[in-house]
Amino acid sequence: MKRRILVVGTRLNSLGEAIAASLENSICFVMRADHPSQVAGSDPVYMCDLLDRTNVRKMIRVLAPTDIVCCAGINLPDDPLLTASFSAQWQVNCFGPIQLLRETLEFWDDEVCAGRFVAISSNSAHVARSTSAGYCASKAALSMALRCIARNHGGRDGYCI
Repeated sequence: MKRRILVVGTRLNSLGEAIAASLENSICFVMRADHPSQVAGSDPVYMCDLLDRTNVRKMIRVLAPTDIVCCAGINLPDDPLLTASFSAQWQVNCFGPIQLLRETLEFWDDEVCAGRFVAISSNSAHVARSTSAGYCASKAALSMALRCIARNHGGRDGYCI
């Protein structure tokens, strides 16, 4: 069976775009998804807002990926009280990929199949960056959440997280 790899977060000149391009030269079928604000008019990209559970669920069910690479993320400069930028980064960088993972695991369970899920974190999860408290904290939270979920699902029924 040909692998159906979904790469999420593929805006122009991004890591996600580079990953999708490198996978397209392999023997798998590559699908791209990104936030509607990042999709150019002619791009063959599925528009997905990771913060919209209904949209995420629909995307997973329509595209039926066997594997997912999630590169979605934002890095905003800290605002003085760490409120707006911190919240936005937490939502996009941590909650969004984890919501994608949860919907994917549910889909794979329903389809009685298992796949591989990769979410790109950052070395900023371990290295403090000035004016990037929200980014660093959200990437550290993503890394830990993935490790916790992998302990529960990894190795079970062929999952690889």
